[in-house]
Amino acid sequence: MINSERKISHCGEKKPFLRTTNLSVLKTMPEARKRQIYILTPGFPDSESDTSCLPFLFALAKAHSLDANRADIKILSFQYPFHQKPYKFFRWDVMPFGGKNKKGFSRIRLWLRILTYMLRQSRPDVVICLWATETSLIGNIFRGITGVHCITWMLGQDVLPSNKYLRILNIDHSRYFPISQMSARTLSITISAENKFNILHMGVDESLHKQFSRAQVPGIDVLGAGSLTPIKRWNVFLEVCNLLKKKLPEIQIRLLGDGPEKLNLKNLAVSLDFSSDILAGEVPNEKVIETMYNARIFLHTSSFEGQSAVITNAVRAGMHVVCFDVGRIEHAERIHVCTDEHEMAEKIAVLLLDTQTEYSIQKVITAEQTLDELLGICEA
Repeated sequence: MINSERKISHCGEKKPFLRTTNLSVLKTMPEARKRQIYILTPGFPDSESDTSCLPFLFALAKAHSLDANRADIKILSFQYPFHQKPYKFFRWDVMPFGGKNKKGFSRIRLWLRILTYMLRQSRPDVVICLWATETSLIGNIFRGITGVHCITWMLGQDVLPSNKYLRILNIDHSRYFPISQMSARTLSITISAENKFNILHMGVDESLHKQFSRAQVPGIDVLGAGSLTPIKRWNVFLEVCNLLKKKLPEIQIRLLGDGPEKLNLKNLAVSLDFSSDILAGEVPNEKVIETMYNARIFLHTSSFEGQSAVITNAVRAGMHVVCFDVGRIEHAERIHVCTDEHEMAEKIAVLLLDTQTEYSIQKVITAEQTLDELLGICEA
């Protein structure tokens, strides 16, 4: 054993105490082993330029790339991308299985292929499943076989009774993490269990927001953004804007997004005598954030959200949000919850007409904070 306090050398010479002795010992000590984590997800961006696909995963990957010392992360993507060629995404290794959303026996074969792949690899320390769907099913089967810790982050409609996987998954408070208080309450009702769930919020990509600043005079009064699907109820968005137009004829409105409801919404916009540029189509996530800095009110008409990422981003960008009672961050000063479209129109009109309405940038949870909490759960 090295005596670091010894001051006499072998030949009897007195030498000053050398701290380098301890440093040399420390250098030979092994570094703390990184956690090996698998993330199971139904889909994943096919490249770093695919910014419209699951932006919150973009934000988490970018956050991890800034400090990858705590964990090595590998993505197993079930359905999308539609190919099966491994690739790198920032510092994450991605293994796509290209399921292409096929059903029936093709889906079961996909599950067996993924499970076989997982069993043939080196054991991870933790498996994180995104959504309590097929990902959580396979993750928990793997847990049953290997004993590897498995947690599920419940991100959206998977807390609703319509989720058939809830009938076969053993939902408990220690391994399932809803994304908002609304999701936790809904889940507890769905599975008839006490609401003791810990919340894991989704944070924003702070690096995107830092690129922009608030416009001195925003050019858009009311903004909407998201997939043009029935659950988002964009017809209500247009109806609210139509009510506003009667009070504020010069109001500037913009809706960003694409999806199956696009044609129906175009027809409705024409019937309500809106200009053709109200529907701006799909734009990259970075452009959505930039547009938020040039807008005053974010109108969110969805009937359900786990935790609306666009609401969080809109608040961060300095906007006021008018929405129904959906999953969201808590921010009483900037988020205005309404019960119907008439109340929405009235609230927006009050905000726009009040010259004292503040549109300053707000502090919200970031992707770095979410990642830190997620890794903390994995290390517990």
